[in-house]
Amino acid sequence: FSHEMLVRMKNTPEVQQDHDIRQLFWISYFTGMRISEVFSSRYKTVDGVLCFDVASEGGKTASARRIIPLHSWLTDFLDEPKDGDAVQFKATSATNLGKRFGRFKDRVLDDMGQGSDKRHYGHHSFRHGFITALLAAGYNEVEIADLTGHKKSNIGRTEAGKTYFHRQSVSKLLKVIESVPLLAAII
Repeated sequence: FSHEMLVRMKNTPEVQQDHDIRQLFWISYFTGMRISEVFSSRYKTVDGVLCFDVASEGGKTASARRIIPLHSWLTDFLDEPKDGDAVQFKATSATNLGKRFGRFKDRVLDDMGQGSDKRHYGHHSFRHGFITALLAAGYNEVEIADLTGHKKSNIGRTEAGKTYFHRQSVSKLLKVIESVPLLAAII
């Protein structure tokens, strides 16, 4: 999504007043999670930092299971997140929530006169924007992989297939989340 689209979405009644759309919008914006991951994530405290426990039961890829520290703005925004609790939605499924988001997004793009571009944008656009913002902030693909659930590069692998890359510390992941300059621009 462009900056203008995000600002327009942020200012809609849905993001202002609809619990599910508001929560989905902000969590997706600050984490780049897939909609199914947002819907099924839980809160987990790791090394004293409140995080999203993503795909703890497995996910789309082998790397999907991960933790994502909550951005400081999200910690204050969400409904009293507590260790072990699921992220709460009124929607009955990720599919239901995705359909609601799709209708919302389509309406916003129509209102902006960009209805012909609707098929190019979806919930997954948050993921692209998140990764782009982290790259622009100076982080590389290997550093970003722990937050996005992407497989790490083959660079550094031994012939036996072992890797030199280990999961980054929670404090490093928090630093990455907090450092994206675009985030504060639309709040």
